Amino acid sequence: MTNIVSIIIPTRNSERSLRTCLQSIKNQTYRGIEIIIVDNQSLDRTLEIAKTYKTKIFCHGTERSAQRNFGASKAKGDYLLFLDSDMSIPANFVNKCIKKIIENIDCLIIPEVSIGKGFWSQCLRLEKELYKNTDWIEAPRFIRKELFFKVRGYNTNLISGEDWNLMQKLKPYAKLGRIDLSIRHNEGEIGFFKIIKKKFYYSLYIGRYIEGTKEGWLTNKQINPFFRYYFFLKNIKLLFRDPLVGLGLIYLKTCEYIVGLGGISVSFLFLGKNE
Repeated sequence: MTNIVSIIIPTRNSERSLRTCLQSIKNQTYRGIEIIIVDNQSLDRTLEIAKTYKTKIFCHGTERSAQRNFGASKAKGDYLLFLDSDMSIPANFVNKCIKKIIENIDCLIIPEVSIGKGFWSQCLRLEKELYKNTDWIEAPRFIRKELFFKVRGYNTNLISGEDWNLMQKLKPYAKLGRIDLSIRHNEGEIGFFKIIKKKFYYSLYIGRYIEGTKEGWLTNKQINPFFRYYFFLKNIKLLFRDPLVGLGLIYLKTCEYIVGLGGISVSFLFLGKNE
């Protein structure tokens, strides 16, 4: 009997990339797949595109965590795969995940390759390369459904850090595995100020993650910038394979941390950690 894999995709105004995402799922060599779209009030052609594929469509949620949890609650599959609408997967991806997870594995960490246009997209691509096979920055996307519900899924109070939080909840119960195929993450043509704006938005809510984790920010590798710079230094050959892109990434991360500190300060002063 074929195991069903439920692929859950949260969307919001995702017409730019959704067709590529859904087509990559349609092209899978593994046949036991259901696609669940959970949309958050899209105003573009997102739902129109979704309807042209064999998908289950729901409207729910204000952020990704709530959308993903709702999609999981509607899933018929024994396994859940969480993708974003700007991601695509190679044709043998699900088949390889299934073969790996039946080896007494509970969830799979899957590397990402960032693609896009422009200099800053090259910097983001380099960053993803640096993080490959790094446990403290990556998080599982392919998970046994029973285990996902055992840890109560994604924390819906978190707008940033929700992937890290899920990893921390899964670790005591799960046997983690990896596959060598990568998800293609299509960033599009992304500019410097768009990246910084996104970082500021997420930093407004990162206090919730810091408060909920057992580690403080000084010992938390995801939060403390000194860990990140030390990590870059350990991988200096890859970092400066292209010196200009390497310097661009360091500049970008420095600006992100400065803006992030500002966002955290605003959050603690005016919003409160739990608001």
